[in-house]
Amino acid sequence: MATAHRHDEIEINLPVGGTVTYRFGGDQIVLEPDRLAVFWAGRVHRLLGGTAARMAWLSIPVSTWLGWRLPDGIGAQVLAGRVATARRDPADAARLSGWIADLRHGGIAARAARLEIQARLLRVAEEDLPAPRLDGLAGVERAARLIVARFAEPLPLAMVADVAGLHPHHLTRAFRAAFGTSVHAYQTGLRLAEAERLLAEGIASTAAGLAAGFGSTSAFYAAFKAAHNMPPSVWAESAAPTT
Repeated sequence: MATAHRHDEIEINLPVGGTVTYRFGGDQIVLEPDRLAVFWAGRVHRLLGGTAARMAWLSIPVSTWLGWRLPDGIGAQVLAGRVATARRDPADAARLSGWIADLRHGGIAARAARLEIQARLLRVAEEDLPAPRLDGLAGVERAARLIVARFAEPLPLAMVADVAGLHPHHLTRAFRAAFGTSVHAYQTGLRLAEAERLLAEGIASTAAGLAAGFGSTSAFYAAFKAAHNMPPSVWAESAAPTT
C-alpha cells in the first residue's frame, strides 16, 4: 500500500523470490525472500516496495492470536511491535496459499487452517530466531510488553512509564509515534480482543467484559459499541461458530 496505515490484526507475510521493505513508524525493515514474517499491523506501517515476484499474506484477528496462547518469544513480542521471522521452509508458499483458500471457504476448512497456522507459529517460536531490530523502540517495547502481559489489570500511565524508563509525557508521544494510538487505547484494544474471544466461546456479555479487564458493564458496552457499532450480545450472535 502506498500510504501508512494500521489495523488491529496480526499479519503473516511471505515475500516470494525476493525482498519486501516496510516502514514501521520511523524504522525500516526488509523482509527476506521466502521466509515467513509475522507482525502486529496495529503498529503504523507502510509497504515501500521490494524485489519479490509476489507476496502472499493473511491476517489473523488479535482475539484469535490471544486465544492461541503462543509462547512469549513470539506471542508477546509481536504484540509489542517486533517482527518475528521464520527459518526458510520451501513448503511455506504452498501452505500459505492453502490457508488463504481454506479461510475464505469457511466452515471446517477454516477451522483446520487456523489449527495449522497455530502449529506453524509454535514451530517458529521454537526456532527462537532473533527478531529484526526496530531502532528506538526499547522503552516503548517494554511498555507494550507490560500491557500485553497485564492488559486486564489497572495500569496507571505512571507505572507503565516507570517500566519503560521514560517520563510519562515522553512515553505518550513515543508510544503514539510507534503504534499510532495511545497507551490507553492500546490496552482497551487488547481488552476488546479478549472479550471478543470469550464472546465467541459463548461466555455471557457481562462476564466477558469483566474477565477482559473492563471495570464495569457500562464501560465495556461503551467501548464495544464504539468499536463495533453494536452491543456485544448482537456481535456474539454473528460470531457464533458454524460448521
